[in-house]
Amino acid sequence: LLDYTQFEGKRCALPLLTDAYGLYYNKDAFKKAGITAPPKTMSELADVAEKLTAEKGDTYQQLGFMPNFHGYETVVSHYMPSWDHAYFDENGKSNIAKDPAFAKMFTYQKKLVDSLGGYDRLEKFRGTFGDEWGAKHPFHTGQVAMQLDGEWRLGMAEDAGVDFEVGVAPMPVADDEADSYGKGYLSGTIVGIAPAGKKQNAAWELVKFMTTDTEAVVNFSNGIRNVPSTLEALKSPDLKFDPRFQTFLDIAQHPESSTSDGAVNGATYQLTLQDFGYQYEKGAVKDLQAGLEKTARQIDTDIAKAK
Repeated sequence: LLDYTQFEGKRCALPLLTDAYGLYYNKDAFKKAGITAPPKTMSELADVAEKLTAEKGDTYQQLGFMPNFHGYETVVSHYMPSWDHAYFDENGKSNIAKDPAFAKMFTYQKKLVDSLGGYDRLEKFRGTFGDEWGAKHPFHTGQVAMQLDGEWRLGMAEDAGVDFEVGVAPMPVADDEADSYGKGYLSGTIVGIAPAGKKQNAAWELVKFMTTDTEAVVNFSNGIRNVPSTLEALKSPDLKFDPRFQTFLDIAQHPESSTSDGAVNGATYQLTLQDFGYQYEKGAVKDLQAGLEKTARQIDTDIAKAK
């Protein structure tokens, strides 16, 4: 949390509640398919996704998992923590073409897209999904049996009155990193002070209270069902949550959980990488390594221009 609210050693803001990403799964669908536990590795995720996929003509009655990058929350930055990775090298240059984790992730994701019916078919099915933030989210309706999502989805699913038992687990990890299971992607809300504000001292008192006062942090967490952003708040007996929410508290404290690196031009490099993902998953890019190298050059060019 302190990492994504600073840049090059300078504090830019303070964290105000945390988002921890994990895997939601339909326990009823799992039981019907004879699956007794959530997947812990990416190969297990692929196997379970295929078992839970039921076709209906040229579409699906149920999709085990929506792998496409336009799927809700299934974006590059949320997939990558399942692999040990580094976006930039020690010189601040893009590392995506040199770190094998990125090629492994893109290869895995593309293979999963193909095995579940192909890009076009999945995109057509995605067009039937309800709004991500509404009651008709595809996980709520049973259209998708597993969903990569943040801690907020648990409360949303309950509010939507889903007719199945919701299970929560950490996102699966790379097969050769099984001992790191339990980690996940972290992000969250931030708060700062407008430089043009005319009451800087008063603003600081408010920011300090909202971000460091344990009672305030706990009450805010209880109110909107996000993960608390201080260690004291995480340990507070006043923290009220569904027992399943403990999964996200654990992910937030896992030593190998990670977030996206900061850059001088903000999230531009993530958007560039995501755009590459859109092209690769649909087959427009045939040479993965060449595509990653071209994308890395673009990221470096954009950062150099920003500096």
